[in-house]
Amino acid sequence: MAPFKIPKLPATTNKTIRFPDDVIEEVEAAIAGKECTFSAFVIAAVRNVLDNEYRKPYVVLFNDVTDAIQELDQRNVAGARALLMRAQQQAEAAFVEFGEGKSES
Repeated sequence: MAPFKIPKLPATTNKTIRFPDDVIEEVEAAIAGKECTFSAFVIAAVRNVLDNEYRKPYVVLFNDVTDAIQELDQRNVAGARALLMRAQQQAEAAFVEFGEGKSES
């Protein structure tokens, strides 16, 4: 078993941000009766977007490039080319999708 390490609190910076009233109401309803602050909810939501959407094009590219390298190791140039083209298309689609969601606000 790994030894217990006391976690360090991350450095923080105070930011003033305006929220639409309906968003505030939805967040407050979501955290009502739970041991969660408004700030903690917003931080978790932002991290969720960063982890699941913003990095998505990178993950798509990384996985398909890894598969393409395996195809090249087997001297399957056509298979590697197909994988790289698919990776390019999927990463672009994920990036555009993230950008479109961002522009809705």
